Amino acid sequence: MRKRKCDMHNSLLIFETSNNNFHFFHKVDEFIFIELPHVKKAFFFFYSKEFENHDESLKEGMAVIEKHY
Repeated sequence: MRKRKCDMHNSLLIFETSNNNFHFFHKVDEFIFIELPHVKKAFFFFYSKEFENHDESLKEGMAVIEKHY
């Protein structure tokens, strides 16, 4: 099964990071988080959720990150 990412809205969160360590976690078919210290960026993506606005996705994304980080 192939998922269409172009139809997903507000599912990608991009953060600035000052952390010096690489971090990665995911849950199959739900989300992925990767932190890349060499470029000072972190990315969080919901695979199967779509949000009406960025604030809604940020709130839910931060709850997942705080739980797993």
